[in-house]
Amino acid sequence: MKKEFYSWNQFEKDCNKLAKLVKKSKQSLKAVYGIPRGGLTLAVRLSHKLELPLIVDGSLVNRSTLIVDDIADSGKTLILFCGKNKYITATLFYSPNSDCKPTYFSRKKEKWVVFPWEEEKTSKYDKTKV
Repeated sequence: MKKEFYSWNQFEKDCNKLAKLVKKSKQSLKAVYGIPRGGLTLAVRLSHKLELPLIVDGSLVNRSTLIVDDIADSGKTLILFCGKNKYITATLFYSPNSDCKPTYFSRKKEKWVVFPWEEEKTSKYDKTKV
């Protein structure tokens, strides 16, 4: 499978894009939660840009929490927050094959994405190693 190497510069631009989309929507959000592991980096950055607290305890998540992950690929990690549950979600990448379409996303996934915070050696822990 072809790989796309995603850079920190692209990440920063996409964080700005997501923050603008969220602000423009005028959603009444109170916090940001990042799904471990992939969503944590994005959650920290968006919490700063949106001036919202970061939640690290998943039991504190509610409908006024922005749920973020790096990618909606299969949709398995976001599925609890999609559909009839109607949480507000955001991802950097979205695959049209995903079972869950995030509320906001920056890019459509066309290749395997390698994020700048990932190491191939340790990606085996969350089964994302290619």
